[in-house]
Amino acid sequence: MRESNMVTRTPDKIIRHPEFKSSTLNNDICLLYIKEPISFDQETTAACLPGINAPQLTGSETDIDCYIAGWGRTSESGQISTILQELKVPIINHSICSSEEVYGNNVNKKTMFCAGYLEGGKDGCQGDSGGPLICIEEQQPVLRGVVSWGIGCARPNSPGVYARTSNYIPWIMNNINSHKESAGIHSLLLIQSES
Repeated sequence: MRESNMVTRTPDKIIRHPEFKSSTLNNDICLLYIKEPISFDQETTAACLPGINAPQLTGSETDIDCYIAGWGRTSESGQISTILQELKVPIINHSICSSEEVYGNNVNKKTMFCAGYLEGGKDGCQGDSGGPLICIEEQQPVLRGVVSWGIGCARPNSPGVYARTSNYIPWIMNNINSHKESAGIHSLLLIQSES
């Protein structure tokens, strides 16, 4: 995205998940309620929500590319980026992510998943939390995850951990339905994936 196309909005309300646990970072997801509509064009589009019955990504998919984006640090002790960064990341199978060499039992399979590079070198970092993990599925951008946590940045055997968006569809839709007066909310209802 060129800087001239950047759109800035201040949330009118932040809706935190009521079961968020800071000790485990389980349910590390929130919604930003914005009254002012966002205009979409060829360079600014919305990502779809995954369907409530969408299969979990396992890391074995060969036809799906996933990306994270954010303005976080460019390295563990680096500066915050002034330019939106983007990184293609592979989904990591839960059996690997929950192995003793990686995160053990700290990754809740229902609410979290891992993505990134086990060899390290590329990752999200501090300041990227809350940002999207978007996968291109059937030529559509689908919000599969939300940047949540990791150990350090780009360390070996410490990939990024993401809130699994599909687990939260009922909570998301309930909140959307309770804030329908927002002009932008109606477009969110229309873009939920049917998968």
